[in-house]
Amino acid sequence: PNCDWSAAVQYWLEMQRSGVAMTWVSYDMLLMVAERSERWLWSREILDMLCQLDAPRSLCMFNAALNAARRTARWYLSLELLAQMKQEHVAPSMMSYSYVTECCELAGRADLAWIVLEE
Repeated sequence: PNCDWSAAVQYWLEMQRSGVAMTWVSYDMLLMVAERSERWLWSREILDMLCQLDAPRSLCMFNAALNAARRTARWYLSLELLAQMKQEHVAPSMMSYSYVTECCELAGRADLAWIVLEE
């Protein structure tokens, strides 16, 4: 499905201007929009923002960022996110590994995909 990227950004900015506190659901929705519109850099920035706020990051949030990385073949980002999940004790799911391995394969780095699968 096509996501309206600009509407999501406007909504987020309006929340900030109005002083509406963001919840994990708000961030989760922003990550879903970033994923579906292939805004991998914004996915990463949202995850980093959550880390700075000392907010918990969920499997769903990481998977959205991993999928955005997969869609744009950013293999280095997918590996970085997978490592970060493990550091934060967020257990990767089968979908997480699928996103990472497919991302590596799409980027021509099947060698890295095999290493991930062997873990």
